[in-house]
Amino acid sequence: MPELIYALFAESVIQDQLSGRHSVMNVMYNVQPEGYPFAFPALAAFFQFVPADENLTVPMDVVFDLDGQEVGKVEDLEVSFEEGRSHTVVIRINNLVLPTPGTLRARAVLQDQDLGYAEMIVDPAALSAEAVQGTANSGEAA
Repeated sequence: MPELIYALFAESVIQDQLSGRHSVMNVMYNVQPEGYPFAFPALAAFFQFVPADENLTVPMDVVFDLDGQEVGKVEDLEVSFEEGRSHTVVIRINNLVLPTPGTLRARAVLQDQDLGYAEMIVDPAALSAEAVQGTANSGEAA
C-alpha cells in the first residue's frame, strides 16, 4: 500500500514540462473569508506518495469534506509507481463553494482506507499558532 508523505492545499500547482518538477504557489493552511458562502476561485490539492511495492498501480479516490461532510469527490485516480518511484497527485478545483466556516480536508482513500489528508481551516476567527501550522497528516493520525 502506498504511503502519503506530503499533502497540502495551494492556490495553484504547475509542473515543468522538461524536468517534471512541481511548483506550488500560495500554500494555504488558514483562510479567513469575510463572509459565507465563500468560494475559492482556484484551489489545488497536492499529494506526494511513495510506494510500498515497486511497479504498483492502484485506483485511489480523493474525498473533500468540510467538518466531516462530503463536499466533493474525485474517483478512480490511477496512481502508478513505475520502477519504485514516488507519485504526485494534483487535483485542481475551480469555484469550490463552502457554505459555512470549518475544517476543509482532502483525504486520499484507497479501498476504503484513509491514507492521509491535506487540511485547511476556513474561519474568520481561527488565526492562531495551531491554525497556521502545516503538516502532512498520515492515515494513522486521522
